Amino acid sequence: MLLTRRVPTLVAACRRAPAGLALLLALLLLAVACSAGNTQEEEASPPATAEGGGIQIREMDIAATVQAVLTQVASVPAPTVDLQATIAAELLSSESSADVPSLSDIVESVETGLVQIITPDSSGSGFAVSNDGLIVTNAHVVEEHEFVTIRSVSGWSYSGVVRGKDDDLDLAVVKIAPLGHIKAIPLGDASEIRPGDPVIAMGFPLSDQLGEGYTVTTGIISSLRKVDSVEQIQTDAAVNPGSSGGPLVNSAGEVIGVNTVTFQEYAGISFAISVDEVKNHLVVLSAGQDDPASADVKFEDYRNEGCHYSLRVPSVWEIGSEDAGCRISLGRYKDDDRVGIVNVWEYPLNDGETLDDFSAWWNTSLVERSSQWNNFTQISSGKSPVEIDGHQQDSFVIKYRWQETVDHCVSFATDTIMVSNHRPIALVFSASLCDFMPPSVAEEINAINFKVWPPDPAQ
Repeated sequence: MLLTRRVPTLVAACRRAPAGLALLLALLLLAVACSAGNTQEEEASPPATAEGGGIQIREMDIAATVQAVLTQVASVPAPTVDLQATIAAELLSSESSADVPSLSDIVESVETGLVQIITPDSSGSGFAVSNDGLIVTNAHVVEEHEFVTIRSVSGWSYSGVVRGKDDDLDLAVVKIAPLGHIKAIPLGDASEIRPGDPVIAMGFPLSDQLGEGYTVTTGIISSLRKVDSVEQIQTDAAVNPGSSGGPLVNSAGEVIGVNTVTFQEYAGISFAISVDEVKNHLVVLSAGQDDPASADVKFEDYRNEGCHYSLRVPSVWEIGSEDAGCRISLGRYKDDDRVGIVNVWEYPLNDGETLDDFSAWWNTSLVERSSQWNNFTQISSGKSPVEIDGHQQDSFVIKYRWQETVDHCVSFATDTIMVSNHRPIALVFSASLCDFMPPSVAEEINAINFKVWPPDPAQ
Protein backbone atom coordinates (compact mmCIF):
# COMPACT_ATOMS: atom_id res chain seq x y z
CA MET A 1 0.00 0.00 0.00
CA LEU A 2 2.91 2.34 0.71
CA LEU A 3 4.21 1.87 -2.83
CA THR A 4 0.78 2.46 -4.27
CA ARG A 5 0.63 5.82 -2.50
CA ARG A 6 4.00 6.73 -4.02
CA VAL A 7 2.90 6.06 -7.61
CA PRO A 8 1.58 9.65 -8.18
CA THR A 9 4.92 10.99 -6.94
CA LEU A 10 6.77 8.85 -9.47
CA VAL A 11 4.37 9.97 -12.22
CA ALA A 12 5.13 13.60 -11.43
CA ALA A 13 8.83 12.80 -11.53
CA CYS A 14 8.41 11.31 -15.00
CA ARG A 15 6.76 14.49 -16.24
CA ARG A 16 9.60 16.66 -14.99
CA ALA A 17 12.41 14.38 -16.18
CA PRO A 18 14.34 14.59 -19.48
CA ALA A 19 13.20 12.22 -22.23
CA GLY A 20 15.66 9.37 -21.53
CA LEU A 21 15.20 9.47 -17.78
CA ALA A 22 11.43 9.74 -18.21
CA LEU A 23 11.38 6.45 -20.16
CA LEU A 24 13.35 4.61 -17.48
CA LEU A 25 11.19 6.01 -14.72
CA ALA A 26 8.10 4.98 -16.68
CA LEU A 27 9.39 1.38 -16.87
CA LEU A 28 10.20 1.50 -13.19
CA LEU A 29 6.71 2.80 -12.46
CA LEU A 30 5.23 -0.13 -14.37
CA ALA A 31 7.35 -2.57 -12.41
CA VAL A 32 6.38 -0.95 -9.13
CA ALA A 33 2.70 -1.08 -10.04
CA CYS A 34 2.90 -4.75 -10.97
CA SER A 35 4.79 -5.53 -7.79
CA ALA A 36 2.23 -3.64 -5.75
CA GLY A 37 -0.58 -5.56 -7.40
CA ASN A 38 1.06 -8.92 -6.79
CA THR A 39 1.71 -8.01 -3.19
CA GLN A 40 -1.98 -7.23 -2.71
CA GLU A 41 -2.90 -10.60 -4.27
CA GLU A 42 -0.51 -12.38 -1.94
CA GLU A 43 -2.15 -10.71 1.03
CA ALA A 44 -5.56 -11.86 -0.17
CA SER A 45 -4.60 -15.52 -1.07
CA PRO A 46 -2.24 -18.12 0.41
CA PRO A 47 1.07 -18.61 -1.44
CA ALA A 48 0.76 -20.96 -4.43
CA THR A 49 2.94 -24.08 -4.59
CA ALA A 50 4.31 -26.18 -7.39
CA GLU A 51 2.03 -29.03 -6.42
CA GLY A 52 -1.05 -26.81 -6.72
CA GLY A 53 -0.08 -25.81 -10.28
CA GLY A 54 0.47 -22.15 -9.23
CA ILE A 55 3.34 -19.88 -10.23
CA GLN A 56 6.00 -19.01 -7.68
CA ILE A 57 6.10 -15.19 -7.21
CA ARG A 58 9.59 -13.82 -6.65
CA GLU A 59 9.85 -10.82 -4.39
CA MET A 60 11.47 -7.66 -5.90
CA ASP A 61 13.99 -5.57 -4.02
CA ILE A 62 12.54 -2.17 -4.97
CA ALA A 63 15.29 -0.11 -3.31
CA ALA A 64 18.02 -2.02 -5.16
CA THR A 65 16.15 -1.73 -8.46
CA VAL A 66 15.76 2.02 -8.11
CA GLN A 67 19.41 2.38 -7.21
CA ALA A 68 20.45 0.40 -10.29
CA VAL A 69 18.27 2.50 -12.58
CA LEU A 70 19.61 5.73 -11.13
CA THR A 71 23.19 4.51 -11.50
CA GLN A 72 22.57 3.69 -15.17
CA VAL A 73 20.87 7.02 -15.84
CA ALA A 74 23.66 8.95 -14.16
CA SER A 75 26.01 7.81 -16.89
CA VAL A 76 23.80 9.50 -19.52
CA PRO A 77 24.67 13.23 -19.76
CA ALA A 78 21.66 15.43 -19.04
CA PRO A 79 20.81 17.98 -21.71
CA THR A 80 21.87 21.53 -20.87
CA VAL A 81 19.19 24.22 -20.90
CA ASP A 82 19.87 27.98 -21.03
CA LEU A 83 17.12 28.87 -18.59
CA GLN A 84 17.53 32.64 -18.97
CA ALA A 85 17.37 32.46 -22.78
CA THR A 86 14.36 30.15 -22.65
CA ILE A 87 12.43 32.48 -20.34
CA ALA A 88 13.35 35.52 -22.46
CA ALA A 89 12.15 33.79 -25.64
CA GLU A 90 8.87 32.83 -23.98
CA LEU A 91 8.28 36.38 -22.73
CA LEU A 92 9.06 37.79 -26.19
CA SER A 93 6.60 35.38 -27.75
CA SER A 94 3.92 36.39 -25.23
CA GLU A 95 4.53 40.10 -25.84
CA SER A 96 4.30 39.61 -29.63
CA SER A 97 0.96 37.87 -29.25
CA ALA A 98 -0.33 40.61 -26.95
CA ASP A 99 0.67 43.34 -29.44
CA VAL A 100 -1.43 41.94 -32.29
CA PRO A 101 -4.38 44.38 -32.63
CA SER A 102 -7.92 43.09 -32.91
CA LEU A 103 -10.18 44.01 -35.81
CA SER A 104 -12.09 46.41 -33.58
CA ASP A 105 -8.81 48.10 -32.56
CA ILE A 106 -7.88 48.60 -36.22
CA VAL A 107 -11.29 50.01 -37.08
CA GLU A 108 -11.21 52.40 -34.12
CA SER A 109 -7.74 53.64 -35.08
CA VAL A 110 -8.83 54.71 -38.59
CA GLU A 111 -12.47 55.71 -38.16
CA THR A 112 -11.64 59.42 -37.64
CA GLY A 113 -10.43 59.48 -41.25
CA LEU A 114 -13.56 57.87 -42.70
CA VAL A 115 -16.19 60.21 -44.20
CA GLN A 116 -19.51 60.08 -45.99
CA ILE A 117 -19.79 62.10 -49.20
CA ILE A 118 -23.24 63.48 -49.97
CA THR A 119 -24.34 64.97 -53.30
CA PRO A 120 -27.78 66.22 -54.37
CA ASP A 121 -28.26 62.90 -56.19
CA SER A 122 -26.72 60.20 -53.98
CA SER A 123 -24.09 59.43 -51.36
CA GLY A 124 -20.86 57.47 -51.11
CA SER A 125 -17.77 57.18 -48.95
CA GLY A 126 -14.26 58.56 -48.78
CA PHE A 127 -11.26 58.95 -46.48
CA ALA A 128 -8.77 61.65 -45.49
CA VAL A 129 -5.22 61.38 -46.86
CA SER A 130 -3.88 64.54 -45.20
CA ASN A 131 -4.65 66.55 -42.10
CA ASP A 132 -5.12 69.72 -44.15
CA GLY A 133 -8.42 68.50 -45.58
CA LEU A 134 -7.74 66.32 -48.66
CA ILE A 135 -10.32 63.55 -49.14
CA VAL A 136 -10.03 60.67 -51.65
CA THR A 137 -13.10 58.98 -53.13
CA ASN A 138 -14.37 57.54 -56.43
CA ALA A 139 -15.06 59.77 -59.42
CA HIS A 140 -18.46 58.13 -59.83
CA VAL A 141 -19.37 59.22 -56.27
CA VAL A 142 -18.95 62.97 -56.93
CA GLU A 143 -20.14 62.71 -60.55
CA GLU A 144 -20.21 66.19 -62.13
CA HIS A 145 -20.79 68.12 -58.93
CA GLU A 146 -18.49 71.00 -58.02
CA PHE A 147 -19.44 71.08 -54.32
CA VAL A 148 -20.30 68.15 -52.04
CA THR A 149 -21.08 67.76 -48.36
CA ILE A 150 -18.62 65.82 -46.21
CA ARG A 151 -19.90 64.22 -43.00
CA SER A 152 -17.51 62.77 -40.43
CA VAL A 153 -18.11 59.62 -38.36
CA SER A 154 -18.85 61.88 -35.37
CA GLY A 155 -21.61 63.62 -37.37
CA TRP A 156 -19.95 66.92 -38.25
CA SER A 157 -20.61 68.34 -41.71
CA TYR A 158 -18.29 70.31 -43.99
CA SER A 159 -18.56 71.89 -47.39
CA GLY A 160 -16.18 70.21 -49.81
CA VAL A 161 -14.84 71.38 -53.15
CA VAL A 162 -14.08 68.76 -55.80
CA ARG A 163 -10.47 69.61 -56.63
CA GLY A 164 -10.11 67.07 -59.44
CA LYS A 165 -11.26 63.71 -60.76
CA ASP A 166 -10.24 61.10 -63.31
CA ASP A 167 -13.07 59.00 -64.73
CA ASP A 168 -10.70 56.42 -66.22
CA LEU A 169 -9.08 55.82 -62.83
CA ASP A 170 -12.41 56.33 -61.03
CA LEU A 171 -10.62 58.53 -58.49
CA ALA A 172 -11.48 62.01 -57.20
CA VAL A 173 -10.05 64.39 -54.59
CA VAL A 174 -12.22 66.68 -52.47
CA LYS A 175 -10.90 69.54 -50.30
CA ILE A 176 -12.46 70.63 -47.01
CA ALA A 177 -11.40 73.16 -44.42
CA PRO A 178 -9.29 71.44 -41.72
CA LEU A 179 -11.52 72.53 -38.87
CA GLY A 180 -12.64 69.41 -37.03
CA HIS A 181 -11.95 65.84 -36.05
CA ILE A 182 -11.18 64.34 -39.46
CA LYS A 183 -7.66 62.89 -39.43
CA ALA A 184 -5.62 61.29 -42.21
CA ILE A 185 -5.42 57.49 -42.50
CA PRO A 186 -1.87 56.33 -43.36
CA LEU A 187 -1.34 54.89 -46.83
CA GLY A 188 0.15 51.41 -47.23
CA ASP A 189 2.38 49.93 -49.92
CA ALA A 190 0.92 47.89 -52.78
CA SER A 191 4.19 45.97 -53.19
CA GLU A 192 3.57 44.32 -49.79
CA ILE A 193 0.09 43.08 -50.71
CA ARG A 194 -0.19 39.28 -50.94
CA PRO A 195 -3.14 37.03 -51.80
CA GLY A 196 -4.56 35.65 -48.58
CA ASP A 197 -3.85 38.76 -46.49
CA PRO A 198 -6.80 39.85 -44.32
CA VAL A 199 -8.50 43.14 -45.22
CA ILE A 200 -11.25 45.41 -43.85
CA ALA A 201 -13.64 47.39 -46.08
CA MET A 202 -15.27 50.45 -44.49
CA GLY A 203 -17.98 52.76 -45.74
CA PHE A 204 -21.53 54.08 -45.49
CA PRO A 205 -23.66 51.64 -47.50
CA LEU A 206 -27.40 51.97 -48.01
CA SER A 207 -27.59 55.02 -45.71
CA ASP A 208 -31.18 55.69 -46.78
CA GLN A 209 -32.11 52.28 -45.34
CA LEU A 210 -29.48 51.63 -42.65
CA GLY A 211 -29.03 55.16 -41.31
CA GLU A 212 -25.97 57.39 -41.14
CA GLY A 213 -23.61 55.00 -39.33
CA TYR A 214 -20.72 53.33 -41.13
CA THR A 215 -20.31 49.58 -41.55
CA VAL A 216 -17.37 47.21 -41.63
CA THR A 217 -16.91 44.04 -43.70
CA THR A 218 -13.91 41.72 -43.67
CA GLY A 219 -12.31 39.28 -46.07
CA ILE A 220 -9.02 38.40 -47.72
CA ILE A 221 -7.16 39.53 -50.78
CA SER A 222 -8.06 37.19 -53.62
CA SER A 223 -5.67 38.56 -56.25
CA LEU A 224 -4.06 41.64 -57.78
CA ARG A 225 -4.80 42.38 -61.42
CA LYS A 226 -5.02 45.08 -64.04
CA VAL A 227 -8.54 46.11 -65.04
CA ASP A 228 -8.62 48.55 -67.97
CA SER A 229 -4.99 49.46 -67.21
CA VAL A 230 -5.81 50.32 -63.58
CA GLU A 231 -4.19 48.27 -60.82
CA GLN A 232 -7.00 46.64 -58.83
CA ILE A 233 -7.22 44.49 -55.72
CA GLN A 234 -9.76 41.68 -55.86
CA THR A 235 -11.23 40.78 -52.47
CA ASP A 236 -14.16 38.87 -51.03
CA ALA A 237 -14.94 41.67 -48.53
CA ALA A 238 -18.41 42.96 -49.41
CA VAL A 239 -18.64 46.43 -50.98
CA ASN A 240 -22.27 47.52 -51.05
CA PRO A 241 -23.84 50.59 -52.69
CA GLY A 242 -22.71 53.64 -50.70
CA SER A 243 -19.42 52.03 -49.65
CA SER A 244 -17.77 53.07 -52.93
CA GLY A 245 -14.86 55.40 -52.29
CA GLY A 246 -14.25 54.09 -48.79
CA PRO A 247 -10.92 52.63 -47.64
CA LEU A 248 -9.77 49.03 -47.90
CA VAL A 249 -7.53 48.65 -44.85
CA ASN A 250 -4.87 46.08 -43.97
CA SER A 251 -4.05 44.60 -40.55
CA ALA A 252 -1.62 47.48 -39.87
CA GLY A 253 -4.41 50.06 -40.16
CA GLU A 254 -3.15 51.35 -43.52
CA VAL A 255 -5.19 52.07 -46.63
CA ILE A 256 -4.22 49.69 -49.42
CA GLY A 257 -7.15 50.34 -51.75
CA VAL A 258 -10.20 52.45 -52.59
CA ASN A 259 -13.39 50.35 -52.61
CA THR A 260 -15.07 50.69 -55.97
CA VAL A 261 -17.40 47.89 -57.10
CA THR A 262 -18.96 44.51 -56.30
CA PHE A 263 -20.22 42.10 -58.93
CA GLN A 264 -23.68 41.43 -57.56
CA GLU A 265 -24.23 38.43 -59.82
CA TYR A 266 -21.12 36.68 -58.43
CA ALA A 267 -20.74 36.01 -54.71
CA GLY A 268 -17.58 37.23 -53.02
CA ILE A 269 -16.04 39.29 -55.85
CA SER A 270 -15.29 42.93 -55.07
CA PHE A 271 -12.62 45.30 -56.33
CA ALA A 272 -10.63 48.17 -54.87
CA ILE A 273 -8.29 50.56 -56.70
CA SER A 274 -4.71 49.98 -55.54
CA VAL A 275 -3.24 52.55 -53.15
CA ASP A 276 -0.34 53.05 -55.57
CA GLU A 277 -2.77 54.55 -58.08
CA VAL A 278 -3.77 57.04 -55.38
CA LYS A 279 -0.15 57.92 -54.60
CA ASN A 280 0.77 58.32 -58.26
CA HIS A 281 -2.11 60.69 -59.09
CA LEU A 282 -2.84 62.51 -55.81
CA VAL A 283 -0.82 65.65 -56.59
CA VAL A 284 -2.39 66.13 -60.02
CA LEU A 285 -5.92 65.44 -58.81
CA SER A 286 -5.68 67.74 -55.79
CA ALA A 287 -4.45 70.65 -57.94
CA GLY A 288 -6.80 70.14 -60.84
CA GLN A 289 -9.42 72.71 -59.94
CA ASP A 290 -9.34 75.87 -57.83
CA ASP A 291 -12.10 76.86 -55.48
CA PRO A 292 -14.09 79.50 -57.38
CA ALA A 293 -14.74 81.40 -54.14
CA SER A 294 -11.02 82.11 -53.74
CA ALA A 295 -10.68 84.08 -56.97
CA ASP A 296 -9.65 87.74 -56.88
CA VAL A 297 -9.12 87.89 -53.10
CA LYS A 298 -6.71 90.70 -52.24
CA PHE A 299 -5.27 91.60 -48.84
CA GLU A 300 -4.62 94.88 -47.04
CA ASP A 301 -2.41 95.30 -43.98
CA TYR A 302 -4.06 96.48 -40.78
CA ARG A 303 -1.75 97.76 -38.02
CA ASN A 304 -2.76 98.65 -34.49
CA GLU A 305 -0.03 100.96 -33.22
CA GLY A 306 -1.40 101.20 -29.70
CA CYS A 307 -1.44 97.46 -29.00
CA HIS A 308 1.37 96.46 -31.38
CA TYR A 309 -0.31 93.83 -33.53
CA SER A 310 -1.15 93.52 -37.22
CA LEU A 311 -3.53 91.65 -39.54
CA ARG A 312 -3.79 90.97 -43.27
CA VAL A 313 -7.43 91.72 -44.04
CA PRO A 314 -8.96 89.97 -47.10
CA SER A 315 -10.83 92.29 -49.44
CA VAL A 316 -13.98 90.12 -49.16
CA TRP A 317 -14.11 90.66 -45.38
CA GLU A 318 -15.71 93.77 -43.96
CA ILE A 319 -14.59 95.72 -40.89
CA GLY A 320 -17.66 95.78 -38.69
CA SER A 321 -16.36 97.81 -35.75
CA GLU A 322 -13.16 99.26 -34.41
CA ASP A 323 -12.66 101.07 -31.12
CA ALA A 324 -9.98 103.47 -29.94
CA GLY A 325 -8.17 100.73 -28.11
CA CYS A 326 -7.14 97.33 -29.42
CA ARG A 327 -10.43 95.80 -30.51
CA ILE A 328 -11.53 95.15 -34.07
CA SER A 329 -14.27 93.00 -35.64
CA LEU A 330 -14.32 91.60 -39.19
CA GLY A 331 -17.21 89.88 -40.97
CA ARG A 332 -17.53 87.51 -43.93
CA TYR A 333 -20.94 87.66 -45.64
CA LYS A 334 -22.88 85.41 -47.97
CA ASP A 335 -26.25 86.59 -49.26
CA ASP A 336 -26.42 89.18 -46.46
CA ASP A 337 -25.78 86.53 -43.80
CA ARG A 338 -22.62 86.76 -41.74
CA VAL A 339 -20.96 83.35 -42.07
CA GLY A 340 -17.50 84.21 -40.79
CA ILE A 341 -16.33 86.30 -37.82
CA VAL A 342 -12.89 87.51 -36.73
CA ASN A 343 -12.39 89.49 -33.51
CA VAL A 344 -9.33 90.78 -31.71
CA TRP A 345 -9.75 91.64 -28.02
CA GLU A 346 -7.31 92.86 -25.37
CA TYR A 347 -7.42 92.01 -21.68
CA PRO A 348 -5.20 93.53 -18.96
CA LEU A 349 -2.95 91.09 -17.15
CA ASN A 350 -2.69 91.04 -13.37
CA ASP A 351 0.71 91.43 -11.76
CA GLY A 352 2.78 88.33 -12.49
CA GLU A 353 0.06 86.75 -14.61
CA THR A 354 1.47 84.56 -17.40
CA LEU A 355 0.13 83.20 -20.68
CA ASP A 356 -0.69 79.92 -18.94
CA ASP A 357 -2.64 81.72 -16.20
CA PHE A 358 -4.67 83.81 -18.62
CA SER A 359 -5.31 80.84 -20.97
CA ALA A 360 -6.68 78.80 -18.08
CA TRP A 361 -9.04 81.65 -17.22
CA TRP A 362 -10.07 82.07 -20.86
CA ASN A 363 -10.83 78.37 -21.19
CA THR A 364 -12.99 78.43 -18.06
CA SER A 365 -14.78 81.57 -19.27
CA LEU A 366 -15.40 79.94 -22.65
CA VAL A 367 -17.06 76.93 -21.04
CA GLU A 368 -19.23 79.23 -18.90
CA ARG A 369 -20.31 81.25 -21.94
CA SER A 370 -21.10 78.08 -23.86
CA SER A 371 -23.81 77.19 -21.35
CA GLN A 372 -25.91 79.88 -23.05
CA TRP A 373 -25.37 78.44 -26.55
CA ASN A 374 -27.32 75.80 -28.40
CA ASN A 375 -24.31 73.46 -28.48
CA PHE A 376 -20.59 73.54 -27.75
CA THR A 377 -17.81 70.97 -28.20
CA GLN A 378 -14.17 71.66 -27.43
CA ILE A 379 -11.89 70.04 -30.00
CA SER A 380 -8.42 70.76 -28.65
CA SER A 381 -6.32 73.18 -26.65
CA GLY A 382 -2.61 73.61 -26.05
CA LYS A 383 0.41 75.87 -26.10
CA SER A 384 2.72 76.07 -29.10
CA PRO A 385 5.62 78.35 -30.08
CA VAL A 386 5.43 80.72 -33.05
CA GLU A 387 8.22 82.61 -34.74
CA ILE A 388 7.62 86.30 -35.39
CA ASP A 389 10.35 88.19 -37.23
CA GLY A 390 13.01 85.88 -35.86
CA HIS A 391 11.67 85.92 -32.29
CA GLN A 392 10.13 82.87 -30.62
CA GLN A 393 6.91 83.53 -28.74
CA ASP A 394 4.42 81.20 -27.10
CA SER A 395 0.78 81.16 -28.10
CA PHE A 396 -2.17 79.23 -26.70
CA VAL A 397 -4.71 77.84 -29.20
CA ILE A 398 -8.20 76.57 -28.37
CA LYS A 399 -10.36 74.99 -31.09
CA TYR A 400 -14.05 74.31 -30.62
CA ARG A 401 -17.38 73.81 -32.36
CA TRP A 402 -20.32 75.98 -31.39
CA GLN A 403 -23.82 77.05 -32.37
CA GLU A 404 -25.21 80.18 -30.75
CA THR A 405 -28.89 79.46 -31.48
CA VAL A 406 -30.85 76.80 -33.33
CA ASP A 407 -31.21 79.18 -36.27
CA HIS A 408 -27.50 80.03 -36.34
CA CYS A 409 -25.07 77.99 -38.43
CA VAL A 410 -22.83 75.42 -36.76
CA SER A 411 -19.39 77.04 -36.65
CA PHE A 412 -15.81 75.97 -36.07
CA ALA A 413 -13.79 78.46 -34.05
CA THR A 414 -10.14 79.00 -33.17
CA ASP A 415 -9.03 81.30 -30.34
CA THR A 416 -5.34 82.23 -30.40
CA ILE A 417 -3.97 83.94 -27.29
CA MET A 418 -0.67 85.81 -27.14
CA VAL A 419 0.86 88.16 -24.59
CA SER A 420 1.99 91.60 -25.78
CA ASN A 421 5.73 92.26 -25.82
CA HIS A 422 5.14 95.95 -25.09
CA ARG A 423 2.23 96.20 -22.66
CA PRO A 424 0.87 94.03 -19.80
CA ILE A 425 -2.05 92.76 -21.88
CA ALA A 426 -3.20 89.50 -23.45
CA LEU A 427 -4.41 89.68 -27.06
CA VAL A 428 -7.06 87.19 -28.20
CA PHE A 429 -7.53 86.53 -31.92
CA SER A 430 -10.85 84.67 -32.35
CA ALA A 431 -11.88 83.36 -35.79
CA SER A 432 -15.12 81.49 -36.48
CA LEU A 433 -16.48 79.98 -39.70
CA CYS A 434 -19.80 78.32 -40.63
CA ASP A 435 -19.33 74.66 -41.44
CA PHE A 436 -21.00 74.87 -44.87
CA MET A 437 -18.51 77.43 -46.21
CA PRO A 438 -16.00 76.23 -48.82
CA PRO A 439 -12.40 75.60 -47.70
CA SER A 440 -11.21 78.77 -49.42
CA VAL A 441 -12.86 80.81 -46.64
CA ALA A 442 -10.83 78.90 -44.06
CA GLU A 443 -7.76 79.65 -46.16
CA GLU A 444 -8.71 83.33 -46.05
CA ILE A 445 -8.80 83.16 -42.25
CA ASN A 446 -5.40 81.49 -42.16
CA ALA A 447 -4.04 84.20 -44.45
CA ILE A 448 -5.17 86.95 -42.06
CA ASN A 449 -1.94 86.15 -40.21
CA PHE A 450 -2.44 87.63 -36.74
CA LYS A 451 0.97 88.90 -35.62
CA VAL A 452 2.11 90.41 -32.30
CA TRP A 453 5.09 92.70 -32.81
CA PRO A 454 8.42 91.52 -31.44
CA PRO A 455 10.15 93.42 -28.60
CA ASP A 456 11.45 96.89 -29.43
CA PRO A 457 15.26 96.69 -29.73
CA ALA A 458 15.56 100.20 -28.33
CA GLN A 459 14.04 99.14 -25.00
